[in-house]
Amino acid sequence: MGPSAGPQHLDGDFGGNGDPRLFPLRGFDGSSPLDYFYSNFGGARPLLEHSKYRHSFVNNGDSIVWNFLFLQFGILLVFYLPGNADGADPPASASSAGEWRAGVKQMTLIVFDKLKTWIQKSPDRAAVLFLVLFSCFFVFMNLGSSALIDWDESIYAAVSKEILESGDWLTLRWNKEIWFEKPPFYFWLTAATYIVFGFTEFAARFWSAALGVVGVVTVYFFGKEMFGRLAGFVSAMILASTPHWLLQSRNGTLDVMVASFIALTLYFFWRARGEPKFWKFSGIFLGLTFMTKNVVAVIPLLVMFIFATLEIFHERSLKKYPLKNLLFSCFLVFLFIVLPWHLAMYSIHGKDFIDEYFFYHVLARTKGIEGHAKPWFWYLIVLRHWARHWYLLFLGAIYLLGGLFARDGIRRHWKVFFLFLWFFITFVIFSASQSKIQWYLVPIYPVIALLVGGVVSLFFKYFGLRERILGVALLTIFCFISLSRLTHLWKIEDYNRDIAETAKAMVAVSGSEDRLLVYGVAQGPPIFYSGRKVMTSGLDNIFGTAAGGERFFALASDAVLEDIVEKGLDEGLTVFKKSGGYVLFGRE
Repeated sequence: MGPSAGPQHLDGDFGGNGDPRLFPLRGFDGSSPLDYFYSNFGGARPLLEHSKYRHSFVNNGDSIVWNFLFLQFGILLVFYLPGNADGADPPASASSAGEWRAGVKQMTLIVFDKLKTWIQKSPDRAAVLFLVLFSCFFVFMNLGSSALIDWDESIYAAVSKEILESGDWLTLRWNKEIWFEKPPFYFWLTAATYIVFGFTEFAARFWSAALGVVGVVTVYFFGKEMFGRLAGFVSAMILASTPHWLLQSRNGTLDVMVASFIALTLYFFWRARGEPKFWKFSGIFLGLTFMTKNVVAVIPLLVMFIFATLEIFHERSLKKYPLKNLLFSCFLVFLFIVLPWHLAMYSIHGKDFIDEYFFYHVLARTKGIEGHAKPWFWYLIVLRHWARHWYLLFLGAIYLLGGLFARDGIRRHWKVFFLFLWFFITFVIFSASQSKIQWYLVPIYPVIALLVGGVVSLFFKYFGLRERILGVALLTIFCFISLSRLTHLWKIEDYNRDIAETAKAMVAVSGSEDRLLVYGVAQGPPIFYSGRKVMTSGLDNIFGTAAGGERFFALASDAVLEDIVEKGLDEGLTVFKKSGGYVLFGRE
């Protein structure tokens, strides 16, 4: 097919005109599950039979695209579901094995019949189901197989663990000391997850992974609201296949969660301009943004304030921003979420809380602390490295969409201007801070995905239905293959496993009051796995402690223990655990 006729507008639905007769509906004759899925999930007619959606599907042909996506997963599940999920062998006899396969096959078909009926009730369900399955496949695959990594992930895991150990859900602690660095929401969730899954790596990473999937789905609905369903799907696939987003989703830190909350805040803000019932949801997620990473909430606040000010100025009207809704539905909900914990902490800890929580971990970080100072352009390098192939498309999107502004002005492209504003404020705020770490930039990926997805979908729009279906299929395959080839970027290596196994031995050989000395090892993993207070020690201090004759425990490399033996300081020493190149030793 050639390009569709008629004028094309960026702010329109990136759909197309489709013919449901391309995939006629056939009944399942029992020949094979594959025939069944091709005949029932490969066509638009079942959806068209529902008059509620007849108009939208006949007009844009989206049902064929979403049925096609669902078909892809349907075929995969046909091959996987007949396998025994429990790992047990099927019945030995041929007749019982045949009955078993027939039963599983029948159950599979029943499940997919129900799924088909469920999907027919909403045109978004097939797309969301596909995006969730695609994201979960990569995000949750072997999520808990590697030990916690140094610094932030292991620190946050230990903070959450100490909530349960201390029984204090208000004052956070790390390494047995009060810890004022971050608000508590993420740690509350992770502590609750420990109750269900135990103190495991999977539990420590669960909420970051879950919010990674939520972020993908949010971008789908945001893109759909902005430019149409196809744009939403393309944007969501771009985000789901961005290596940096996937890596941080699989890492138990705050950044993906706060990025998803920012996206949800701005999504409901955009919807609330026309539907006031959404103001309270914007306030809720703004509050959760602050309760996850406090000062980062300034990003959605500035985006909403600047955009609303400009829109009110241009339209000379407050119709979209009634004071009652802003004050009571948004602002008060935000305060209701944010104030209780902060007031409680101030009442308990007073000036110490304010000095460390606000003045050090918020204001001092903007000046570059803890060796993280970088030049202002450093995040451009981060984007080029971590966004990979999407970085080039993003540059192209900036060029094309910037051309729209130059040609038509902002008024005709409020949607694109809103996304530009979101990107610009996010990038400027992170770049203005001298303290820079590569994962701080994660909140910028949803808006990049929306900008790139909008342009890619605009390109799709100029082609016919068959070409559009092929384009979606190729995009899906490309995303899958690219992530499969870039596993070194997003799959966390298990380089701390030996440290984890060695530190775990502390639980059995020491008491809760004992301390663990570590040399040449970051504090985070030993703190989490040992459950003891950990002290970073110099080599001379370990030698002196070993020579002193008192009770102690130390974790270091094999070479350190060999040096102690060579110096004749090993009298009464016990090696409690060796793993790889690390050893737990001491004197009881």
